[in-house]
Amino acid sequence: MKLKERRGVLLSAIGVTEEGKRAVLEIILSREEDATGYWRLLVEVWKKHSFILIVAS
Repeated sequence: MKLKERRGVLLSAIGVTEEGKRAVLEIILSREEDATGYWRLLVEVWKKHSFILIVAS
């Protein structure tokens, strides 16, 4: 993704509802794909949702 002469990445968290449907939990824009960006994503998800298991790939 190009951002006015800079680059960035969209990081997303996707979950599964109790009915088995996929749902986007959070999307954030980060300057690069790094541990800080993913940590920020997880914090935002944690603020809004409760979860039991996280699988990252």
